[in-house]
Amino acid sequence: DINSKHVIPWSIWQTPLSFDRRFNTTFFMLFVDDSKKLELHPREGEIESINFYSPAEIVNDYKLIIAPPTIADLVKFFAHKEFKKLKLFAEHRYKKFNTTQCMPVVTHFKDCFSAILPGDSFYETAFKNAAGRC
Repeated sequence: DINSKHVIPWSIWQTPLSFDRRFNTTFFMLFVDDSKKLELHPREGEIESINFYSPAEIVNDYKLIIAPPTIADLVKFFAHKEFKKLKLFAEHRYKKFNTTQCMPVVTHFKDCFSAILPGDSFYETAFKNAAGRC
């Protein structure tokens, strides 16, 4: 059985200010020993399908369309090569820092755009500029 003590809040991402439709999404970590034994019953209309992949499989599959914040979170998992170490890291991180809200800043260029994420050296300046335009 899974209860709330097994679920660890990981991150909270908000859609950039420049988007018309915005979301405030919390991501959670759930550690299970064997995904084949896990039986999930999502609410109808919220989830289309459930699949189990490693973070590397998701980030390296160029057919998947993944939002920059999700990639940023998945890449953080790469430093932890073992399941137990990642779980200990997630538990320690939440106990020490809780979960803070993050919002990417989208910067548009002539022929492309860039999502600037918290932790990038340009983030604070970009966020102030984006907030000033709203």
